[in-house]
Amino acid sequence: MRGLAGKVAIIAGGGRGIGAATARRLAQEGARVVVGDIRGDWAEETAAAIREAGFAAIGRTVDGTSPESVGDIVRAAVSEYGGLDIFHANLAGGTEGDIDALNCPLDVFGRSIAINLTSHLICTQAALPVLLERGG
Repeated sequence: MRGLAGKVAIIAGGGRGIGAATARRLAQEGARVVVGDIRGDWAEETAAAIREAGFAAIGRTVDGTSPESVGDIVRAAVSEYGGLDIFHANLAGGTEGDIDALNCPLDVFGRSIAINLTSHLICTQAALPVLLERGG
């Protein structure tokens, strides 16, 4: 199957689990993949496994709560592969202590919102102009 031949995809949160599986599948379908993760070593390990399987991938560190960091990974996709067609924001995580509403400190709650909600807006704002340039 090569339904995504010529497409460029970013998977933010792609170092492990569902994100890594998504990166591998998109590569198998022909997409050139940029794997991003807060753990840059995980991103590069996943990208290396994709390359070893004969597909195109690079790994990058990305912090989904940072507009600069997300902008960097979008620029990496454009620089390495010439554009962007798919952005999968697989960003989520617990922040220790955000499961008890009665005892959750506001700074912990704020970090949880940043990781699990705000990061998706940041990704949309960084990726959408480039996606639209390609007609996506």
